[in-house]
Amino acid sequence: MLKVQDSPVWADDPVIKYAIQYSDEQFSELSKVWADLGFELLVHKQDVDPLIDIVQRGEDGYIIDAMTIGVGEWFIFDPMVKDDWDIATNKEFEGTYIVVED
Repeated sequence: MLKVQDSPVWADDPVIKYAIQYSDEQFSELSKVWADLGFELLVHKQDVDPLIDIVQRGEDGYIIDAMTIGVGEWFIFDPMVKDDWDIATNKEFEGTYIVVED
């Protein structure tokens, strides 16, 4: 897991967040983060590099947010704010975030 912040080019007051790249090696860590955040996962059956739908529901059970992540993409989140998460391609990640700590 990387500790990251928005690039100063994009934000005057960058917020510290965390990022994990979806890969075979980091899948168990990523799954734990999703479980801790209370997200539902729908895995698309594929022989290689399955896509995963991440579903966030509100207290009423309705979907608040949902996104799909593929292998090599980044899950960026703030563990203190359940609603503050995003997915970025490798190019978007490198262009928007600065690694603060490995």
